[in-house]
Amino acid sequence: MPEAPRHDAPVRPAWTSLPLWLAIWVVACAGSLAGVVLADHWLALAMYRWIGPSRPAYLLIRGPEALTALAITGTAGLGLWRCAAGRLRGGWNTLFLAGLGVCVALALKTEFKLLFGRVEPVMWFRHYSSPLRSFHLFYAGSFPSGHMAVLGVLTAFAWAYGWPLRLAWLLGCAAVGGALMGVGAHFLTDLVTGMLLGVTVGACCRRAAQG
Repeated sequence: MPEAPRHDAPVRPAWTSLPLWLAIWVVACAGSLAGVVLADHWLALAMYRWIGPSRPAYLLIRGPEALTALAITGTAGLGLWRCAAGRLRGGWNTLFLAGLGVCVALALKTEFKLLFGRVEPVMWFRHYSSPLRSFHLFYAGSFPSGHMAVLGVLTAFAWAYGWPLRLAWLLGCAAVGGALMGVGAHFLTDLVTGMLLGVTVGACCRRAAQG
């Protein structure tokens, strides 16, 4: 089992600062509202016409779903091991907290989906209602994206491994996001908000792993 990356001093990147993180959320919320009104719908339609439902797109989407299955089963197994054998150490503890972060992010996105109840692009294409009329309380819609929430949690952990892995990971996340828009599953703001939700949860879990 590879050891988690070690540092001479605790890593405290700027994005773990609470005031900065709150400011990022405020800006993201304002940007999401502007995106919903001005860009989301025409961009979703353009991506759907450009990519469309295709086998490569659906294969990309399966990636986060496979990671989710691994995270849930791995977290359950490591949690039982932790209960039986005591504290997990090194890479095992990091894996446990990463999986736990995925589970927490998925639970949060489910509640937010019911709260916002946003109609998915494929449903919106049928009636083309105004952007702000696409939200319905207690409808399990598309906002925020659970796929991107999973990737967001893992982004916080991937950030510990240097720029080559960071760039490869971000490109993979962008490819998954494009596939989700291409098959009509999500709007752009669904993806951005899901990613930010996941990174927030992942950052908390990564700090716990470092502590």
